[in-house]
This record gives sequence, structure tokens and C-alpha cells, in this order.
Amino acid sequence: MKKTICLALLLVFVMLAPSCKADFSGANSSNKYFSGYEKEFPSPINPNWEESGNVTGARFNMTLREYTEQFNEMYNSLGGGSEELEFTNWQLQKSGQYDDNGVEYDYYYYADDKAVLTATVETVSGKLMNLGCGTTLSVFVNDSDPKYQGIILNMTGIMAAVAGGYSAEDVKFFSDMYVDTISNSNSSFWYNNCIYLLNIQDNNNDRDSTMLFRVVAAKDSIESDWKLIDYKTYLQNETKSSDADSGGNMNTMPTGVQGAENNK
Repeated sequence: MKKTICLALLLVFVMLAPSCKADFSGANSSNKYFSGYEKEFPSPINPNWEESGNVTGARFNMTLREYTEQFNEMYNSLGGGSEELEFTNWQLQKSGQYDDNGVEYDYYYYADDKAVLTATVETVSGKLMNLGCGTTLSVFVNDSDPKYQGIILNMTGIMAAVAGGYSAEDVKFFSDMYVDTISNSNSSFWYNNCIYLLNIQDNNNDRDSTMLFRVVAAKDSIESDWKLIDYKTYLQNETKSSDADSGGNMNTMPTGVQGAENNK
């Protein structure tokens, strides 16, 4: 099913590429783009990563409220709009869950008419383990209003930039990364102590299927232990294919990484 969805989305990106550009009038990007995949690879300006006893060995050094505030700050710095988040709209979906290392976590989601955001929070520390931004295929590939593609890609880019402590100028870099999880056989990448991955929940038909883009804090050893593809290496090799055994299979990831993302 994922192959069908990915092929459909790849066709959409080829046909509607201009609509996937940043939709913020105030956007200001200094990223330099060269030939092929030789990009300027961003580094965090305020590293937001710390060790944890959870299954990935790390968490983001922020609470859900802090994340919401920083998301809005970055969103508004790029032009703003109706997608600013209200902290009170986060809903607790599940509580008292435990990952494979016995760390207790709670699962939150935030829904509007364009996207669903998710957050997995360690119960004791109150810090974020992972974040997600998702939508259905029918919303993402909206024939009557293709601007949703740009809106959702920017929201996922902001999510990743805020989570890792990057600047607003790096939003497009992370939006591009999510496009790469859609448009080829890779469903996950490793970059600077984070896992970036796509999960698809099949529903009655392809257009009802849910796509969830997620960023997970992780310690260095996870990259090799889970055989993840380094995104920088991926781009430098100019490849769109990977070994079928290489990371990104949500069904094999430990509890707590997978969380409760299929609940809405």
C-alpha cells in the first residue's frame, strides 16, 4: 500500500512542484543550493537534545508548552497565518504508557482541518520524546486547493527545526527531507541525533490513508543499531534507493518510538 501512495505522491510532486514552495510571504532563507544534492547541511544553533533512559536513549530538552510557544514564534517569523497553535487545544489521547525500557510516557494530539500534530511526552520529566505532523492523502493531494501541500510541508519543517534547535532558515531543509521519505523507498533518515520518518496508516482507500511525519530524539548508537540511512550521505550519494532491510519500518521499532500515532 505504501508503494501505491508513494508513487501517487511522487507524481503529484512532479506535476505540482511550484505549489510545494514556502507559503509564507515573510520567509527568508539563506541556505545555499548547489548542483545535484550538495546542500549546505544545517547544525543546531541551540542544541535541544539530552540523554534519557528511554528506548532511544534521548529526548528533546523542552516541554510540550515550550514546543508550542517556539513553534508559534518560528511560524510567525516566517509570515504567520491561521495555523498558529493554541496550547489548550492539545488533547491527551493516552496516558500511563511504557516503552520497552520501562519509561512511562503520555501521548497527545492536536487536530485542525489541515493537519494532526502529535507529541509523546515522558511522564516524569515532562520532556518530549518525539513529535509528529500528519494528514490524510486526500487533504495533502487536494485537487481544488493544492496550497495545502505547501502548508503541511512547512508545518513539518517547522516541527523538525524547533525540535532540534535549528533556525527558521533551516525549515525548507527539513521539509525537503520529508519529501524524500515520500518519494522513494526510504521511510526514515538519520540526521544529527534524530530519526526522521514517515508512517502510513492504511484506511479504506489510498485517499483516506494517514501520513504521519515524525522526528525522534536518539543517541548516536541508534544510527548503526537500527541500520538507519544518514540523510547527508543519502544526498551526497545522489541516490533514491535503499536496501529493503534499512531502518524505517515502524512495525519493528520499539514501543515508545512508535507511540500511539494511529489514534486520532
